[in-house]
This record gives sequence, structure tokens and C-alpha cells, in this order.
Amino acid sequence: MKNRVLFLVLCVLLNIGIALGQSKEDSVNSEAVSKAWNLRAVSDFELAQGGKATYYKDKRNGALAVNAADKSQRDVFASAEITFEGKSGFYKPFLRTMTENDGESVYKISVNGNEIRTITNPKTKAPFERVTHDLDVIMLNTNDIVEIQSKAVTNGEIPENDGTAWSRGRWTGLDLIPKELLSNKKEFLQALLKDVVPFEENEGLLEVEAEDFHHKSNNGSPRDWYVRSKTSIVPIKDVILEDHADSASGEAYLEALPDTRVTHDDTLVKNENFFGVPGTGGTVSYKVKIQNPGTYYVWVRAYSTGSEDNGLHVGLDGEWPESGARMQWCKGKNSWTWSSAQRTKEKHCGIPQKITLNIKEKGIHYITFSMREDGFEFDKFILSKAADFRPE
Repeated sequence: MKNRVLFLVLCVLLNIGIALGQSKEDSVNSEAVSKAWNLRAVSDFELAQGGKATYYKDKRNGALAVNAADKSQRDVFASAEITFEGKSGFYKPFLRTMTENDGESVYKISVNGNEIRTITNPKTKAPFERVTHDLDVIMLNTNDIVEIQSKAVTNGEIPENDGTAWSRGRWTGLDLIPKELLSNKKEFLQALLKDVVPFEENEGLLEVEAEDFHHKSNNGSPRDWYVRSKTSIVPIKDVILEDHADSASGEAYLEALPDTRVTHDDTLVKNENFFGVPGTGGTVSYKVKIQNPGTYYVWVRAYSTGSEDNGLHVGLDGEWPESGARMQWCKGKNSWTWSSAQRTKEKHCGIPQKITLNIKEKGIHYITFSMREDGFEFDKFILSKAADFRPE
């Protein structure tokens, strides 16, 4: 009896302490916020009427857009909003937009009328490239009003009629990922890529172009993956980059930039131009469907021009096994070269066919590559169950 009374007293005291000392953030995080919200611009958002500009539904691209052919709608914001129906908590937003070669559209994200972020689309030579903007974590309460605005702009570079062509501020959706899912990378990718069609393995073989990633992040580092092609523009000033798109598969590839460590004499700065720990540098992820589980050999096609741009890591489902660390290239400089070699302390140029991933169950999985060295050029990858497989 005494023990029971003591237990009840302790519970009361504990609850009083929580009530007195718990912060608002602690209180919010105590709720089970488990659902990710993948919101589509065309179907989930309500179009605001009566403003200077009004969205129309570009159903072909699955986007909301501004009719820039109407001069009164140019350079003014259109608006769409949604009442947030999720649980109160902290969420990380990802705004999905479309680039246009006639202007770099501007976007605003607001909550209850308070602007939280302004974004400008990157410059491009090719229209309708899909971009995901990774935003900072925000607080959302049930019934908050989330508003997305964008406007048509012109860069003055493409003649049209009596002036120049204008972009239309296209955007396709907004993803809201609960903060607690961010700590578990597999759950995070599951939530973010819920509606994405996976690449499918067939008879123990899967081949994917690097630039066809499903998610990209600088992972909080000062380096990022950039698509390189005949039409892409890398937004890094005062840097001259060699272009290897002509010889790349699909005439496009990814490059880890900016590249400040080209030779061994250049300063190595950990977690800036060199990422020795897998998963700490910029990442690209791919949703895949595996029918034949087992051990897969990972092959990557890369272009290496120097001694310090030839390393990469690969992981599976948010984990970074030792078998996927320190993929290495030494041979085949200045050309696209396949490798599945792993760098070791004894063999810096790597042991061939040592990079593997053990996929234990059939179904959906997530393959993620992370930077090891900046300047790395990544064309495509292959997963093969055959130990004697060699890419052509």
C-alpha cells in the first residue's frame, strides 16, 4: 500500500513539473505527428480571386501558372492557399516548381499572412525542368492558412512579339514533412517520395541515369549536386567548368560543386570539400523496386580529371554500410569510366568489385549516393546481382 501511495505521489509531482517547466516546443513535439502531407497545386489549393494576378491550371504540366500573355498579370503575384488539416507541430516544407528559360520566377510562402520565405527559380536554357526547393523547418498549427504566391517575370533574353517572353511562375506542389521523420532518413524518403514511381529492378539488374534522381539535398553542407547538360546553367559565379555532357549517357550528368580541391596540393577542408564519413556530404536519392533481393554489386560511371575528384559513397534505406563506403577511381582519367572498387588503407586505388549493398527484402527501397570529394562527376549507376557482371 505504501509503495502504491508513493507511486501516485511521484506521478502527481512529475505531472506538475512537466506542466510548469515544459516549453511550447516540448509540448508540440510530445504529440504524435506521423503523417506527411504531399499537396498538389492543381487539386489541393484554392485559387485566390480578385488579386492583380490570378492562377490558371496548367493541367498538361500539373501546375498552377500565371497568364503572362495578359500584360496586366505580369510582374505581380498570384496566390493560392490551403487550410492545414494536420496536427500541430514542426514541419519541413519542400516547394516543387518548374523552371522556365524566359525568366526566373519568384515565389513566396506565407503562413497566416506572414511571409516565411522568398525563393527565386534557378536560371536555365531548357524550359519546364522540375526543381524542389528545400526550406527551413517551420511551425504549423491545425487550421493555419498556408499560402503560395508566384509571379511572371522576364529575363529579357527571348524576343517575343513586340517585347520579350515571360515565365509563368509555375509550381506543382508543396510537401510538408514532420520534423521527427527527418531524423530517420528512410521514413523521411518514404514520406517525401510517397507518390513517386520507382525504378524497377529486372532479373537482378537495375540501371539509372544519375540526373534522374528523386530527391537531392546539400545535407547542410556548402556543396551541392548540379545537373550538367547542354542546356543547364550552374549558378556559381566566376567559375569556368569543363563540360562533358556530349559524351555522357543521355547527354547529362551530375557534378559536386563548387570544386575547390582539384589536386593534392589544394587545402583539404573536412565537411567542406572532403566528406570522409558517408552520408555527411550532399546526397542524391532514388526510389527503387526490388523483385529479387540479395547482394547487389554497385557500379558507377564517373569522369575524373584530377587526383581529388574520384571518390563517392553509397547507402541503402538511410543506412551507410561499410560495403558502400569509399568508392574509388584511379584508372580512366579524362573519360567516362565504370568502377565498383573500394578504397582501403592498404590499396588507395581500391579493391575491384567490393562496393555492394545487401538488399534483404523485395519491395521498395531507397538508394542514396553521398559526396566524398567535390568536383566528382556522376553519370549513371547499375545494380547487378551477378559477380561477373561488367558494364560495357
